[in-house]
Amino acid sequence: MRLYFATPKLNVIRKLAKKQPDYKPNILLSFGSINADTHSLLGTARSLSDSIILDSGTWTLHECKEENRYKITIEKYEKYLESSANKYDYYFNFDESYEENHAFEINSGHQERLEASGFKPIYVLHSTSGEEVDYCLEHKYEYVAVGSSSLTQKDETEKIVNLLYENDIKAHLFGCTKYSYLESIPVFSCDSASWTKVANMEDTILYWNQHDERQDKIHCDTKGNACEKGGYCYPKYPYKAELEQYLWDNFEFIHRDLMGIPGTDNRRIVNMFYYMELEKRINEIHVKLGFPW
Repeated sequence: MRLYFATPKLNVIRKLAKKQPDYKPNILLSFGSINADTHSLLGTARSLSDSIILDSGTWTLHECKEENRYKITIEKYEKYLESSANKYDYYFNFDESYEENHAFEINSGHQERLEASGFKPIYVLHSTSGEEVDYCLEHKYEYVAVGSSSLTQKDETEKIVNLLYENDIKAHLFGCTKYSYLESIPVFSCDSASWTKVANMEDTILYWNQHDERQDKIHCDTKGNACEKGGYCYPKYPYKAELEQYLWDNFEFIHRDLMGIPGTDNRRIVNMFYYMELEKRINEIHVKLGFPW
């Protein structure tokens, strides 16, 4: 299984490469937020990552202000693919509609448009049953993605991944990195934005608690109401000694390095490494289960 990191900052990947030179993250870049880092990650810094996948930017389209939506259209996406598709290992369809009752007609139209232009986008499902799924099975796609709104229930996630797998289709899960979801299903790939969001918005690092076999969220900044946000406060973490040894052995970080202005990127580094280790852990289980990817 491949875990893709959504829109990482180049300086974070550079710093991670210095701390962990044997680790190369898979990254997801978005057409909706192309910037200088995008060009570097596809060019001069390409060696710092493993696989690179392109998101069409439709999530940004739905979230951005009305006056900015002209920047993200099927026409502009197709034009971008004409010049840049070969720089990516994979790229997703322009799934403009997220509404289950309307998504198929609109999104399949964009899929067929791009295919007619010679592209092979990954179709994005916004339902786990019905005509959209039948469409993907009938077209015998090699790779299909499932939108995050369809992955709120574990049993539904298992159902769609297993159905695709039984039909020799690789499944990508948008925004789904839950260990309990991924460990026992033959998912090919997934992506995460939470690694950077919690580092920035919640001053949190992620740590694998080997005693309870689970992810622990640990708030690094003890100011204000940090200890009331859920998870743990760094000074009160039950396995603080083990955590500090882990931080030093892998990054040469102490608590102070996770605080203040430089602390945000350092927390991102810790969380990226956490998910890369999680990816390895899940893949070891998948190998034992006999999954081919």
